[in-house]
Amino acid sequence: MEAFKGSISCTSQQGVYATFKLSFPSVDDSEFETELRSNLQPHLSNKRALVVSPAAQQRPLDPYFDDAFDVSVHYCQNSDQATGQIEAQQSILS
Repeated sequence: MEAFKGSISCTSQQGVYATFKLSFPSVDDSEFETELRSNLQPHLSNKRALVVSPAAQQRPLDPYFDDAFDVSVHYCQNSDQATGQIEAQQSILS
């Protein structure tokens, strides 16, 4: 709770009730996103991701892996396509 700069308070009456109140500070979405991206960037740079999903043609992760991250995302609609993709990558690296 301290890591989120929040607080916990409790009111109670023995044998009757206990009420816990958790309070979190409001967050500016754009500031949070900027900080998140800067924290993730070193870990995601120059990585590859393989997404196996029937909805792969919709490329659902593209908005999250834009120019801020150098992530190469490959989409496959089923396990056969994924296996082919992995085999192709292995032959390139060999």
